[in-house]
Amino acid sequence: MSKAVKIKGSNEDVEISVGNFLRGNFYGFVKSFWSIACGNEPVWNWHIQYQCDIAEKLVFGIRDKVENPHDIILVNVPPGTSKSIMWSQMLPCWAWTVMPELRILCTSYSEEVAFNNSIKRKDILSSARFKKYFPDVVVRNDIARLGKMINSKLGEINAYGIGGSITGIHCDLHVHDDPNNASSTDVEMVSTQNKFMSCTTRVANASIAVKVVIQQRLNSMEDLSGWLMGKYKKINHICLPAEYDEETVKPESAKDFYKDGLLDPVRYNREVLQTKLLDLGVQRYNAEFLQRVAPADGVIWKPEYFNVVDDD
Repeated sequence: MSKAVKIKGSNEDVEISVGNFLRGNFYGFVKSFWSIACGNEPVWNWHIQYQCDIAEKLVFGIRDKVENPHDIILVNVPPGTSKSIMWSQMLPCWAWTVMPELRILCTSYSEEVAFNNSIKRKDILSSARFKKYFPDVVVRNDIARLGKMINSKLGEINAYGIGGSITGIHCDLHVHDDPNNASSTDVEMVSTQNKFMSCTTRVANASIAVKVVIQQRLNSMEDLSGWLMGKYKKINHICLPAEYDEETVKPESAKDFYKDGLLDPVRYNREVLQTKLLDLGVQRYNAEFLQRVAPADGVIWKPEYFNVVDDD
């Protein structure tokens, strides 16, 4: 885990040193800029640094022009585990510190959600803290379109709802967060699949470009994650259910971090998860928190879902 770094010297030297450290450490960037992106007190759990380390390698790979062996990076995590803060709000901003000329496409199921994440990115990039540590990343202020940012090195961050008209945009990194609305019908989910496929042509260099999909699973075999797993063979799948399951947790290296069978014992202890189960029902709980979707003719049941009553 990251340790505190003490740097001596003039204020300018310290700022340069801190900036250089954060350029090479996405998790450190997330910790440094958390208060700007989110007003809530952070709950630092292993899964945050774990995903940050993965995201960091992806951006370094683009910078170093390393061929990407995967069609899709698929991240499935429960709701309320800071996925949007990490992947949609922080990652594009940090990526610019590593490679200012990077072109990034950020999409979601709706324009409203996409633009909300864009506002958070703008808050980070326009903050005094960011300007202090990364004075070389200068964001132009003459761009009128909400959801579009361009810097002085011609790097771009474009935000769209997946149903919007995405033309004339090409990217090195595509972050697709919350691809399906929780209330979407199967027909609407199939439509999302088609719209997502149209976005896959938006990459600038297919051999090194990275496409990331981040989603809590939904109670439908047609959600984008399920469809992608059926379509592509070369998927880097990061799946972190709220409760440990030998078959579901991916990759293998993540399994050692679960404590007492839980992803995050602070946010989601047994009592909290039991309440979620009662609120959502078995099928939705299995999908959204366990990242397991049952087919229409089958439901995943666990013994602890039942109260045992003794016969009188």
